This record gives sequence, C-alpha cells and structure tokens, in this order.
Amino acid sequence: MILHVLNCPPSSGQAAAQALSAMAPGDVLLLIEDGVYAVLDAEWEGHRLGPEKLYALEDDVHARGLMSIANAQKVALVGMETFVALTAQTRQTISWY
Repeated sequence: MILHVLNCPPSSGQAAAQALSAMAPGDVLLLIEDGVYAVLDAEWEGHRLGPEKLYALEDDVHARGLMSIANAQKVALVGMETFVALTAQTRQTISWY
C-alpha cells in the first residue's frame, strides 16, 4: 500500500491527475494544504475513491471553509496523528505537488 499525498488543487497543473492515475488498488490518497480543494472538482467527485481510500487533513479543510462539502463527498477527515499513522502503515509515501 502506498500513501499518495497531494498538496495542490486539481486546477494548478497535472499533479492531481497524475496522483489519481498512479494509484493502484489498496493505495490511499491524503489531501493536504490546497490539495483539499479537490473536493470541489467534478472529476474527483466522479472518481469516488471513498472514505477508506480518500483522506483530507481536517485543519486544512476547516481553514478553507470546505467542511460541509468534504462531509458531503464522504472524505475521511483526519488529524496529524492519523497522517503520521498512515505514513507508518504504508510501505511508501509519494508527495504530489
């Protein structure tokens, strides 16, 4: 299992699309910083990774006023402790920026 960490919005280039296409079954994606804006993007809504594969850093979602949208998208909101735990549980972490 690989942890993919995205810190930029889908509108800022190819990183978001590359992260999605690089994901294999069992991989997970964590949205951080401006990457949490992915919950607004229709492509991501259609992708439906689900809460068992798609996480977002709660503080970043809250800071950008996206709490209700993230909850509606069924994104699992996590804190820094879970972020650290995910890095320990996965065999590799790939940052997309």
